[in-house]
Amino acid sequence: PLPPEEQAKANTPPDLSNAPGLRNATILDSDVTYRSANGASYRTTLEKVTFASTSDSSPFTMTLTGAYNDTPVSISAEMEPISDLRKTPHRPYATTAHVTSGDMTSDFTGTLTDPMNFEGVEGHTTVTTPTSDTLFSVAGITGDHAPVKLALSGDFSHSGDDWHFTKAQGTIQTSTMESGDFTLIEGNHGKPDDVTAKTGFGRLDINGLMPILAPPGAKGTKKGPSTLHADLLLITPPDPDPLVHFELTARQLIYNALNFTNLRIQAAQTSNRIEVPLLRLDYIGASLSADGRIEADGKSSRVAADVVLTHGDIDRLRRVAGLAPVPVKGSLNFRITASSKNVHTLNEAISRADMTAAVSMEKGEIAKEIVEAASMDLRLLFRHAKGVTPITCLLGVLQMHQGIGTVIPLRLRTGEGTIAAKANFDLNRRWLDLVFASRPFSTSFFALDVPVRVSGPFDAPTLSLATWSKVGRNMLADSNAVTNLPPALQGFAASNACARPTR
Repeated sequence: PLPPEEQAKANTPPDLSNAPGLRNATILDSDVTYRSANGASYRTTLEKVTFASTSDSSPFTMTLTGAYNDTPVSISAEMEPISDLRKTPHRPYATTAHVTSGDMTSDFTGTLTDPMNFEGVEGHTTVTTPTSDTLFSVAGITGDHAPVKLALSGDFSHSGDDWHFTKAQGTIQTSTMESGDFTLIEGNHGKPDDVTAKTGFGRLDINGLMPILAPPGAKGTKKGPSTLHADLLLITPPDPDPLVHFELTARQLIYNALNFTNLRIQAAQTSNRIEVPLLRLDYIGASLSADGRIEADGKSSRVAADVVLTHGDIDRLRRVAGLAPVPVKGSLNFRITASSKNVHTLNEAISRADMTAAVSMEKGEIAKEIVEAASMDLRLLFRHAKGVTPITCLLGVLQMHQGIGTVIPLRLRTGEGTIAAKANFDLNRRWLDLVFASRPFSTSFFALDVPVRVSGPFDAPTLSLATWSKVGRNMLADSNAVTNLPPALQGFAASNACARPTR
């Protein structure tokens, strides 16, 4: 580090009042290498650079042919006359530049207060590319990849250690960025850079971004994007450079076959850890909010999250899950704690998740004939129950390991009676086994209270009497058990009237 007086002098733009006139100059076969504080090298090759002007009061032009880290680059720039250059830094120096590299083009129109050091830069810039081949090359990504069409524009500025790209708009593949603000703060000697990004999308299609975000080994060609399911990498480097903080919003988010709305997510990357203090989105009328963290676990990661889902309409949820119609209407609320170990991607974390969840309903309704059928009410021999009865409360507690789980207890209380149940399920096989029975104290004099078992595939289960099998009888014996909940879920479940065991 320089002494304060020398640092102040170094930060002062040079006096160009005596800049010489330049009519025609050429630089051949040169290169400039910039080495970052962390030891990374960035090499600019200058095959041919020309400067020209007809007089000190005529436009000053530059053309450059060369490469950046072996990626070919051509630049043509038209600047203000040299007589205006002599007035900087007191008067910003105007420049327009056109950059081409492969199929990428970029234009800049703006001013500089220190042209020799590319300092005090302010202006508008655009970037367009049908394939992003150049961007992949500059980023060090080699090998075949699917094309990524990109067109962005925004305001660019640079001063000292601060780099900014603001008011960004454009498209990335089929995603539309409506607003973007990006800031890079260069780290001090031996320290990582710091990047802050705040972006807003109208439509964010993760499937379309798969060429950028696909995990290692995902297949894609320049003829089109990967046909694999979208899957996001969960990487927690031990010494990240740069450190990243971002906030992202999107009115529409597409991920595999799922279509979400009103996304907002905040995240920060530090050593061996990614914190997600906020995730909110809407899905088929339900609102989901979550917070979580991704931590290094050897060469893989471990993930933990707490999730809250409210206003989940039963009929819409069951259709998404591929379940047969159910004669129950109402909205469900969920509280979920989940964790995964030894994972590398988001889909892998979801499929391997250990999960505990509580689900409740405070308002809803169920067909009267279902309650009477569940209780084997003898009056069904002489009449057909019509209408619905309000649901006083519903409570279910779920324990799941890698897609296989149990719901116990599962209780539903209505004005016509109380039903207790237990369910086993396998999301991988799309299979369930459900036993339910009405509680004798809650039903009418005519109810036989015979327990029923529903078992089989999600979309076509079969119906039988629970007592006909040992499995059914064992499940029935468990149906009124009280499950121990993690502290995060205890208050949620305890406030539900159905939390109290039935007789």
